[in-house]
Amino acid sequence: MAYQLDLFAILMGGATEEVAPAVSRVPKLPLHFYRCADCLCICTSPDPLSYRHQRGYMEAGGKCGACDGSLEYLGRTERDRLVKEHEGCPCDDRCTSARGPNCSCRCGGENHGGNLTVTVRTDEGGIPVAMIDPAARFKAEDYRAAKGAFWVAWNARFRAITDRKNSGEYIREFDLYLTGQHLARAYHKAIELRTHTSRNRKIRALAEEIQGKREVAA
Repeated sequence: MAYQLDLFAILMGGATEEVAPAVSRVPKLPLHFYRCADCLCICTSPDPLSYRHQRGYMEAGGKCGACDGSLEYLGRTERDRLVKEHEGCPCDDRCTSARGPNCSCRCGGENHGGNLTVTVRTDEGGIPVAMIDPAARFKAEDYRAAKGAFWVAWNARFRAITDRKNSGEYIREFDLYLTGQHLARAYHKAIELRTHTSRNRKIRALAEEIQGKREVAA
């Protein structure tokens, strides 16, 4: 047959045209993870997001397209660095919809966070805006309402005495001042929580604690 290759030609390299060329596989670039500080939505982007701050330096992150909150940079997808053999989870929704950048499954980070990748646009101020589901704004509004209620209660109880203390005035109600400082520190710890339920519940509990106190500094 004309198609039959000559064995001698193959051995001498004369039939290289019949050998399939090797297909080079280009690995996917790791994704960058971001979280909105207000609605807590997680999103990923193939490119690092940054913008120039008003003071002139470059800042990592951007804005949430759903609630206009600030995006916190969580890091880039990284392979598990433990130097030992272990069973990795299969590459499924736990990997493609993961809420953090560390990948320990068989894909080696290639598919990690792929379901969370969003479109990013840049507004007129040069700030990247991640186009997150608009429904997320309701979570941000609930969080902001809880924060506002806390500060209304705190200011009513502790603002006057705190301002007097900061101005150097001697105050007799020092225990009341310390209580206000303690509650303010507890508030700042609460806003660092990263689930809506626990964060809002803690902030509301602090506001209720303040409202339940009887002493009010003049």
